[in-house]
Amino acid sequence: MSPAIADAPQAAARAPGRRRLKPATLAVAAVVAAVVGISVGLVAGSLSSSDGDQDSSAPTSRSSEDDSTATAGSPTKPTTKTTSKTKSGSAIAQAGEVDGYLVLDDDGVHVQGADGKRSTIVDHPVAAAFDDGRGGLVFQDLRSTDHGLSASMWDLATQQPATEEEGTIWYLPAGVAEPQPLITSPDLDQDWVGLVAAGRLGDRPVAVYARGAFDPELGEAEQFEASFVIRDIEGGRDLLTIPQAWGYEWGIDDVSVREDRISYLSSGEGMSTWNFLDDQLRPITAACTVTYEYDEIDCGSGSVDDRGRIASVEYSETQESLTDLRIVDSGTASEVARYPVVGSPYLGEGGYSVDIDARGDQAIVSFRQLASGPAQPALLFDLTAPAGSEPTPLGATGRVLLLSAPLIRP
Repeated sequence: MSPAIADAPQAAARAPGRRRLKPATLAVAAVVAAVVGISVGLVAGSLSSSDGDQDSSAPTSRSSEDDSTATAGSPTKPTTKTTSKTKSGSAIAQAGEVDGYLVLDDDGVHVQGADGKRSTIVDHPVAAAFDDGRGGLVFQDLRSTDHGLSASMWDLATQQPATEEEGTIWYLPAGVAEPQPLITSPDLDQDWVGLVAAGRLGDRPVAVYARGAFDPELGEAEQFEASFVIRDIEGGRDLLTIPQAWGYEWGIDDVSVREDRISYLSSGEGMSTWNFLDDQLRPITAACTVTYEYDEIDCGSGSVDDRGRIASVEYSETQESLTDLRIVDSGTASEVARYPVVGSPYLGEGGYSVDIDARGDQAIVSFRQLASGPAQPALLFDLTAPAGSEPTPLGATGRVLLLSAPLIRP
């Protein structure tokens, strides 16, 4: 049965200005760089439900015209990139349930138990990986960009894949030995996909992905955009599409899939809007869904847990380290707890991306290396502990997430 689709989440009050962002800064600055434009996109286009039959391995491609007749001086389509039909690496066979923390690092995707024992699930580094809430795993390879291989959500949304393998979202179902294509990029030059999140929503596993597009008719800085799409993994069809979710100076920075809601933060030009959809994809109204400026209402940017609490980090005045993990009630926009970040690495040279995951009564802050430098242990926070309690360092390094259910291996 298809979920009910209600009206679009609340739109922002004004459109952002136009100021170029450098791609190399997105790993650190994406959280600051994107908001009201997405809401403008929600007004211009509308939430759409794709209830017709679709190929379970690929989204419907938007039509594109050959630009061979472009006039001199007009924007041109990027050079066609190399394609590959090779399967994206191999899954490593394990036996039965594998539980613990989901770890993404330079060696691949692993599950690491509290005892430090590690089980490798995918044998090569990936950009994103999430469990589907039913024992399976959804993942996508690193994206080639002009500033190197990237795991940035922004790059997955707006940068064209270099190969078919990079442009494929892979699925490793529970109990299956080898990954299979879940969603593919129909046209690497003009129509591609990037994994944003995955998990169990209500009684179904879903994948949330960006559908990127290149439009040579637009100005040079505005040629790339992406839609925000929610797909029913088992049904193989898109449930919801939000057009123009990423664009020039606006976009989505944080997405959380929980059993009763999907949360995402759209931001840009110093303003942000949290959006919450229930398990039937109907908008949830809360204090943090009102568009706000950072100096007026600060609901934070990060991960939303099962109780609708937003976990976000705060930086030092010089932006060179983390100081606190802040917990905000999204319903009231009020801070409910604050915990010191003890053990933050030096962030001044952009050597790490900072990731936050919150689920149940725990939150993890982890540091994925972007350049050479020492690996930094992730920090585990107990959200039932009194405010001011210090985190526990984990033996895991890289991007570390909380599993919603154990992975099931053949």
